[in-house]
Amino acid sequence: MQGASSTRPLIYSELHAETFASPHSEADVAAMLKAIGASQIEDLFDEIPAALKLDELKTVPSGLSEMEITRLMRSAPRRTARC
Repeated sequence: MQGASSTRPLIYSELHAETFASPHSEADVAAMLKAIGASQIEDLFDEIPAALKLDELKTVPSGLSEMEITRLMRSAPRRTARC
């Protein structure tokens, strides 16, 4: 994917950039990041160990709404428990 570095895990918006719709404008995001002292969204995830970050989300289809992703994530433990 263009603009994505291969040396770090990708975030959902990079993996599905063609379908990801942010509810905030670029100016909104910049203002929020400035307010908390972060230069980019990825800075919010710096404390998560690299070993826990995924390179891709194979089980998350592109184009899902936030509500659909929430349902998918909430149902994951039930699907895993049946295995």
